[in-house]
Amino acid sequence: MRFIVDTMNDLGLELMSAVSYVENIDRSFSHKLELELEFRYEYNEAILQAMPDGWNWYKFSVKDGKVWLSGLRYIEEYVWTGAETVTDRLNHIIKEFENYLGTRDTQATKSILMLMGS
Repeated sequence: MRFIVDTMNDLGLELMSAVSYVENIDRSFSHKLELELEFRYEYNEAILQAMPDGWNWYKFSVKDGKVWLSGLRYIEEYVWTGAETVTDRLNHIIKEFENYLGTRDTQATKSILMLMGS
């Protein structure tokens, strides 16, 4: 996820945290995969559009609801069938998002952020 953090920084989007979770569901072959990117500020969702399937914006508050921040989240219930390990699936999701970020124009994104006052 280091590439994601570095690229977000290059785009002018300051991250507060970037984490991934894997949780086994009911001792079965099902796993909940979750990736979360929490920004230091609230950004307009228009800044990153047409993200890969499964990625969504969300808002959260800090300081008793006085300050709102934004983040990106990916959640999937993955059923291991023996073909692709849970780690392989998680790495695939990360790589897909890295590829998406690689298509973003750094200068254009920074300019849009400046115009939006972010």
